[in-house]
Amino acid sequence: MLFHSKENDSTDNKLRILSDIFSAPHNAYEMYLNDETIGKSDLLRIHLTIWVFAPISKFLLNLILSFTDSSPMDFSFFQKLFSGLPTSFIIYPLVIFVVVNLDSLRVYYKKVNRAQDETLPPPDLLLLSFVPFSASSIFWIFPVPLNLFFISIAFFYSIQLSFYSLQNVSDYGKREFLNFLLLSFIFLLTGGLFVFGALNIVRMILN
Repeated sequence: MLFHSKENDSTDNKLRILSDIFSAPHNAYEMYLNDETIGKSDLLRIHLTIWVFAPISKFLLNLILSFTDSSPMDFSFFQKLFSGLPTSFIIYPLVIFVVVNLDSLRVYYKKVNRAQDETLPPPDLLLLSFVPFSASSIFWIFPVPLNLFFISIAFFYSIQLSFYSLQNVSDYGKREFLNFLLLSFIFLLTGGLFVFGALNIVRMILN
């Protein structure tokens, strides 16, 4: 009975975090940092749950457009039906994979540069900040460029939340945040060059 009570409380808190990140971000960060029943795996599950809406929304849009533009017996009907589905399915896990690594980079960066008695910064702030970006998966129901407009707004809102969380929870100033963005850019550029180089080596071997 006690186990079910704790499980229900944890579920309620996850839903509250999901709501507060839009309406009251400070409450969302405070609850996540103070609630021991919610961890990184729970945040990843929240992201995973709302990612599902991206391919579903895109498929529904394609279905509507396919019926209006062509006959179900036409081959182009099936092309339009599945157009853009891989992109809508891959983009969110890819972005959150990058965010998780940047969160680890942020903690490691502080760990290396902290004073002797300074505590480590709280984890997963960026992961929580990018919940609105994952929630933009519902905007795939709209046609281009309307969906891209709303997704871009959600992305920049997540960037703003990232700055808000680092400023209020980790005492980042604007200059320190810009330094972190520069460090993140260098990290992503290095990772991209490594992947690109590895793919070229594989292609050369296969050829």
